[in-house]
Amino acid sequence: LFYGAGGSRSLMQEMFGECESLTSINQLNTSMVKNMKRMFYYCINLETIPLFNTSIVNDMSEMFAECYSLTSIPSLDTSNVNSVYNMFSSCSSLKSINQLNTSMVKNMSQMFNGCSKLETVPLLNVSSANYMSYIFSGCYSLTNLGGFTDLKENLDLRDSPKLTTESVVNIINNAADMSSSSEPKTLTLHKDVFNKLSSEQVAIASAKGWNIASR
Repeated sequence: LFYGAGGSRSLMQEMFGECESLTSINQLNTSMVKNMKRMFYYCINLETIPLFNTSIVNDMSEMFAECYSLTSIPSLDTSNVNSVYNMFSSCSSLKSINQLNTSMVKNMSQMFNGCSKLETVPLLNVSSANYMSYIFSGCYSLTNLGGFTDLKENLDLRDSPKLTTESVVNIINNAADMSSSSEPKTLTLHKDVFNKLSSEQVAIASAKGWNIASR
């Protein structure tokens, strides 16, 4: 099945949306597709997907939202994507994410919202990101984070009590230096994670213009 350039064929928006009985997808030629917004929205029994060609896709918002049974995601090419808003929202069976190129992404809000079993997220490039609200809301199992390259937005991790100290150090080390900014940024941690930080680690964050808060 081929979806080429021109007209609606460059769109897969909501193509399989609310296909509640769908459990798997055959390989598709998606080399000319630009929009995959809500492509698999509410495919509640979808477990796996093949590796699609997503090299020119620019919108993946809500692509897998509410895919409750999805257990894994291949290494998708996200190099041209500018929105991953709600991309994996409520993917409650997903435990880890492969490396994603998010250097062009502007909207990452609620990207992993409700991923209650998500444990590991690699280093993400957020140098273009303007919106990151609720990115890990409801991620109660989140343990390992590689950090965020050039982080310049507030980050709320209060829902993740299992987060390792190493992960917090990764975040601090990879965050942008905001010491000369007129708007200080805040990293909010669960109180149990905050209590494991040393005064030296908190001081490093403060020197970079970051407030560390606990909830």
